[in-house]
Amino acid sequence: METELASELIVDPDKVEGVVAVIGALENPVRLLDGYISEKSVRCAFCQQRQAHNRGYFVELDSGSIALAGHCCALRIGGQQSIDKISKSVTRKKKTADLVKERDCFAAAIDVLASYVENDLGCFQVTIETSAREANLPLHQYPRLTDDLVSLCRKLRDAASLCRRDYHHQKEGLLKKWPIWLATAERLESSLVQSLTELSPQNGAFVLPKRRIKDLGLESQ
Repeated sequence: METELASELIVDPDKVEGVVAVIGALENPVRLLDGYISEKSVRCAFCQQRQAHNRGYFVELDSGSIALAGHCCALRIGGQQSIDKISKSVTRKKKTADLVKERDCFAAAIDVLASYVENDLGCFQVTIETSAREANLPLHQYPRLTDDLVSLCRKLRDAASLCRRDYHHQKEGLLKKWPIWLATAERLESSLVQSLTELSPQNGAFVLPKRRIKDLGLESQ
């Protein structure tokens, strides 16, 4: 860990190099280094009750080791000015980390929908055409959705790339398009299911995966 503020939010402070759980009898605090928001409760190394906390501070010891401190102990060691500086930094890094997590979730959901359209619905289209030929039926009776599938897949792949590249500025536009992409995929899915049912009523059990495209994670955004 750097001797000053780290560039990214620290969420596993007890795993940081140099951190000790117990302070030696001859060790003393020198200064506050940085703050953290732990994903699990950690213990303060300075108070008698070893207060459990999630948001706390790294304290440099005169031995060169680093210990964890809750708010009250950190305030006593470093003073309000240091606490304020570190808290502002941690809050800013938390907002950035949350935005990155949201971006990655959205981009992954778009990727899943693109794969669903390209692989599942694409294979479904091929199955319909094969079944029609085997039954000596004219293909024009059944909708050819290949171009629509390819177009939607291309839009989704481009959107996933844009999402990862410039989410901060593109978020609003992407979220507006998300329900449109879902509705388009559902329309294509419905048309393909209907065509296969007409071709092979006995194969009614052959349907697309139970996973609903509405459940990819962001339909409520």
